[in-house]
Amino acid sequence: MIIGRLTGTVAALGTDNILIDVNGVGYVCMAGTRLLSRVHVGETSVLHVETKVNEAAIILYAFGSDEERAWFVRLQDVHGVAGKAAMAILDAITPAELMDAIALGDASVLTRAKGVGKKLAEASRRRWAGLASSKPPRSLALPVRPSPPRPACEARQSRRLQTSAMPNRMPPAPWPALRKMPAMTMSVL
Repeated sequence: MIIGRLTGTVAALGTDNILIDVNGVGYVCMAGTRLLSRVHVGETSVLHVETKVNEAAIILYAFGSDEERAWFVRLQDVHGVAGKAAMAILDAITPAELMDAIALGDASVLTRAKGVGKKLAEASRRRWAGLASSKPPRSLALPVRPSPPRPACEARQSRRLQTSAMPNRMPPAPWPALRKMPAMTMSVL
């Protein structure tokens, strides 16, 4: 995920996209009709974004909640469901309805989405069989665990070892071209 959330002023609305101005930078995001009906031009809005990068383009998909965004990612686990189909499913079905359909094994609910036929709905049902009790993660980011506090004497000893192992010269420049430059030129940069 490159861009995960955008907070800014809605600058324009299209038939399937939204332009949000974040501190003078305009981001065009693909959006479903449910989201487009909830936001209005000129108001401040928070968009939960999934970024897709391929060789042709960088595409931003916008959602009203992080739960919708997480379902968007999970729906694409099904063979044949790409961004457009996943967006159509979430546009036609709320995450709660989707969870109910998965729990009941009801593939016909998915066919309400534009572009999703019986074949894709059945493939989705088979993929989700057995996963009915699972709920999408609130965030796809890994939880950050704080490291346990170290005793003060251990921290001082660790710093002493690090500084004593360091040579009394500057480390080499990270770029080969800068290594060949004289020291005076490097100080000017």
